[in-house]
Amino acid sequence: MSVTLQKAGLWKRISAFLFDIILTFTLALGLSIAVSAIMHYGDYQQQLEVRYTYYEEQFGVKFSISDEEYEQLTDEQKAEREQILEEATAALRADEEYVKLTNLIFYMTVAIVAISAFLAILIWQFLIPLLFGYGRTLGKKIFGLGVIRTNLTKASNPVLFIRAVIGSYTMETMFPILILVMILFGLIGIVGIITLLLFFGLQLFVLFTSKTNAAIHDLLCDTVVVDFASQMIFDTEADRIAFEEEAKAKEAPQQQ
Repeated sequence: MSVTLQKAGLWKRISAFLFDIILTFTLALGLSIAVSAIMHYGDYQQQLEVRYTYYEEQFGVKFSISDEEYEQLTDEQKAEREQILEEATAALRADEEYVKLTNLIFYMTVAIVAISAFLAILIWQFLIPLLFGYGRTLGKKIFGLGVIRTNLTKASNPVLFIRAVIGSYTMETMFPILILVMILFGLIGIVGIITLLLFFGLQLFVLFTSKTNAAIHDLLCDTVVVDFASQMIFDTEADRIAFEEEAKAKEAPQQQ
């Protein structure tokens, strides 16, 4: 083992990250299904479909048709459809019940994603590392990686919690997800896409330019991903300093 910082190889980190992200996403998906059932999300979706069906019958037009169906229409039918669709859409948006349902579904979608993502990250990036020790998720354990402070000391439980919840969850997960949900609901357009691209660009910039090749959550907590097998890890900084002084004392007579 070495007293110097043994940064983990980039490909090992990428492999561990991909392994963990797939399992975290799978866990979050399962949790989202459970949370959706508890919140009766499907019932509100059905109510929304009822409003769509009502206005489709009133105006004699379908809000959504396949590309193949659309191409089968004549130019005159397409023009007529666009005019009727515009009128139906205006009537739908003036419907107070429809507006309430769409707003409710938007907030429920954000809540479901937020809760399921929080629980998945809390389990995978905080509770499992508590079980394996040294900040190791299952992916990091498989690929021989660990998480420590940059001063070569163990990352405490509060630090790992902040790293997972404030860093990974709040800054790196929920921020882009919230932007994506707003794009999908049509609340923001090109601005949202540009924001996402800038955010991911910032992530890559930080990863490749920081001294320890750290992600944002590591910079936040002064942590670093290391090669676990070769890295010497101390309980406290005082232990590290004492070890270094003892090593220097042993080397001094040999140099004379």
